[in-house]
Amino acid sequence: MVYYVLTMKRQFPAWSVPIALFIVCLVSFGLLISQTGYYWDDWPSVYIGRTLGSEGYREFFSFDRPTTYISYSLLTPFFGLNPLGWQIFTLFLRFLTSIAVWWFLSALFPRQQNISAWSAVLFAASPIFTQQSIAFTYHQLWMEYFFFMVSLAAMLQAVRSSRWRWHFTALALVSQALNLSISEYFMGIELLRVVFLYLVIAQTFSAAKEIGRRAFRHWLPYLLMTAGYVIWRLFLIQLPAGDRNAPSLLYHFLSTPLAAVKQFIEMVLQDVSHILVGTWYRAIAPQWFDLDRSFYLLVWLVSFITAAGVSTYLLWLTKCSADAEENREADIKLAVWIGLLAVLFGPLPGWLTGRQVSVGMYSERLAVPAMLGASLLAAALIEWMLAKERHKVILVGILVGLAVGINLRTANDYRWSWIEQKRFAWQLAWRAPAIQPGTAILAEAELIRFVGNYSTAMTINLIYPPAQTPNQPHYWFINLGREYQGRAHELRQELPLKGGLRQFHFSGRSTDSLVIFYKPSLSSCLRILSAEDEADPSLPEHTRAALPVSNLNRITAKAFPGYPPVDIFGAEPEQGWCYFYQKAALARQFQHWSEINALAERAAQKGYHPLRGESNTPQEWLPFVEAFARTGRVDEAVRISEEIARKDRRMDRQLCALWQNIRRDVVSQQANQHFQELGCGGR
Repeated sequence: MVYYVLTMKRQFPAWSVPIALFIVCLVSFGLLISQTGYYWDDWPSVYIGRTLGSEGYREFFSFDRPTTYISYSLLTPFFGLNPLGWQIFTLFLRFLTSIAVWWFLSALFPRQQNISAWSAVLFAASPIFTQQSIAFTYHQLWMEYFFFMVSLAAMLQAVRSSRWRWHFTALALVSQALNLSISEYFMGIELLRVVFLYLVIAQTFSAAKEIGRRAFRHWLPYLLMTAGYVIWRLFLIQLPAGDRNAPSLLYHFLSTPLAAVKQFIEMVLQDVSHILVGTWYRAIAPQWFDLDRSFYLLVWLVSFITAAGVSTYLLWLTKCSADAEENREADIKLAVWIGLLAVLFGPLPGWLTGRQVSVGMYSERLAVPAMLGASLLAAALIEWMLAKERHKVILVGILVGLAVGINLRTANDYRWSWIEQKRFAWQLAWRAPAIQPGTAILAEAELIRFVGNYSTAMTINLIYPPAQTPNQPHYWFINLGREYQGRAHELRQELPLKGGLRQFHFSGRSTDSLVIFYKPSLSSCLRILSAEDEADPSLPEHTRAALPVSNLNRITAKAFPGYPPVDIFGAEPEQGWCYFYQKAALARQFQHWSEINALAERAAQKGYHPLRGESNTPQEWLPFVEAFARTGRVDEAVRISEEIARKDRRMDRQLCALWQNIRRDVVSQQANQHFQELGCGGR
């Protein structure tokens, strides 16, 4: 049977490979695409698109890569600011890049089409880069990768085709120029261009001197363009705040060569091991075998189906030829070496700036150029080390299935981040319908995974109408644990607060701040705090120290129609528990006690209770306790207080503080009795 399959004509023609690549990309990154949104560096770009437009992008990117703004300026008017459009577009670019990889490898190894197809499929699902969901930012990375691969493939086609040589050469040079106009990420593999030319020419000529002469002649226009870019990038470019991407390690080589060599070798060994080995640990980490989690089971099912489908497809795509078999060993060894070189040269631009793939949450992007080499190396090693065709395609299928599992779990993490971001935006708008300009938002640490500090600041500014001068945003986010570690108490001295990112500059005072607490992992709502929350047992160190500067007078109750914008944050969610809490907290700030009572009735009708479900965070019931006590419903206030104390005895001190305030204004025997029953008399 195996002999029959391997000797019969292909059941799937070569043109089916792009279809297979599309399916792999869709399964890897498209299943949750409609539930992902904006993250990290997306948010400054969204803010610019909302407030400044093309000129804003030009100024923003002039700080490091002056030509990068072009795609943002051209595409933002087309896609708008709905995140789904950017997610689809960036995934489509990844799919096109996978096709370009297949085209290039087919031209480089024309006798080994198996390797080309296997490499392209592995590339399409590669888990080396797991930040596909940061689509607004990384659309440029995939656009750049696409141009680079088209340039390589068209260059090789120009060598092979005398009739279309100049057409392919023009396409290759234009694509190279477009690639270089975005960034220097692919300059490492660019150094291998002449090697690719040499290998293709060597398939026609045998004399080394003739091969070298022809390779150099074909390489010359690309070399000149690369040299021009390097000269401009290193010596001619004028950046307003210095070059963050300067080749610092290269300069280090000149000043302290031994230390630089040691650092470079360490980075190479650590990053290459991460790219080739460490990446795959995420597929079989112990926590993914929790069979009580339905999502994990679903991921394993999708992974198994993908592995089986890819294996079957590649088995029927495979065809042995006499020419391929005759040159098999030499071609495979060559593919192994080319793959290894591409892995080593891919991260080179990042290494020269002193950065590492394996260090830093968002450093994976530095490994993206190495995906080509890693995929080719894996495919070549499988072809080399295994004898039976069936075993080879099964192993390729297993790797693709495992990669799909990694990508789905990662996409789910991004999905939850987007859910938490939207919840934060709407809860902030409910609790603070308007905030006075010049207000800083203070929190213990970063609020939500995959966002970051300055990106949170931009998010907050998008929740409300923009500043008249957008380069001077109304609000800023300050990470207390990072910027005021061990000295948050100093904020009480009315310190000037500064924040900014490139052309954006915020200025405020510490006493014009709002201190917040948001831990969505604990199923709690956003809380805007004040000095009255000092007894809250859940607050971390720096948050508690900053409470005296939290000025609720910065909040006004009049909302702005159309905000938060639904094209960015989605439609206003259903009025669940956090809606009732936020509105109750807002009403408590303005002492609208009857409004809180009405909210309590609506919440009760929906089944919310201090001891059940999403409404079981004790602190979120305090506005209702106070409203009941101040409107003659002391028995209900007492009942809720007792339930809170029963759930968490650490709340006794905060409950005592609340009832102490109530006793000052409400003369009630029942209130006094409950105050004593809580044991507050001696506090």
